[in-house]
Amino acid sequence: MKLIFIGSIYCSLLCAIAAAAAPATRYFDVIQELRDDSNQFVAFQYQTMKGTECQNNALNRNALLSEDQVDYPTPESGCAPTAMLNILIWYEKFGLIPPGNRHANPRSYKLNLFNSIDHKLKAAAGMARTATSGASSGHTAIVMDQILQERSAGQIRMHSVQLESPIEPANLHDLMPHFRSGYLIVTPKSRIDGRMMDVHAATFIRIDRANYVTLGTWGELYRGRLQLRGTEQWFIPQNPKHLELRVDGLMSFIPFRPL
Repeated sequence: MKLIFIGSIYCSLLCAIAAAAAPATRYFDVIQELRDDSNQFVAFQYQTMKGTECQNNALNRNALLSEDQVDYPTPESGCAPTAMLNILIWYEKFGLIPPGNRHANPRSYKLNLFNSIDHKLKAAAGMARTATSGASSGHTAIVMDQILQERSAGQIRMHSVQLESPIEPANLHDLMPHFRSGYLIVTPKSRIDGRMMDVHAATFIRIDRANYVTLGTWGELYRGRLQLRGTEQWFIPQNPKHLELRVDGLMSFIPFRPL
């Protein structure tokens, strides 16, 4: 009887550990487009789905790449697809989705993936990017969901949420676990004449316990703090050679497996 009792405790302990390790079931929101071609009206809505978050317990946030958009077509407005490229290659590297071509030259592979992202953004928006007009965050969310579905045979979807400024440190700490990711929507300030430049997407890399934020943009890592200046929120970089960025919003992504 004693052995049976010990065995039952052991089994109960294993079950408890398994239950604690299992991802919790929750509801996720997938962005979809509502288009009215009669008046060219475009809006977005959420489809709520039940599922479990994709797990990643490795400390690999710094492995998020910082590709330089000048290396890709139409670089003037290439920030959003470059941020998507950073995130998708990170997903590939750590096993969330398989790479598209395991034998391709890395530089050629990234270019082909960028072009594929760009093509999907064009199809979603009904128009191509130009030097003066980029991709909307709604369409980036739709395309990220499409790519995850394609690479996972429909087993993985993308939860997406867009927040307006001011962004709280807690919002960024919430993006640190597992395969959560996103980008800050910012407006850079020129160091030459102080003018405000075009709206830009900077990949979120990490935030530390002291609330220092690391972003990936223009092929570099920007490290700094979020600060309020009057009614505006700014990212103030530590490196004086880096641009100050007015923070306009945050686009966040959470991969999940629907039930």
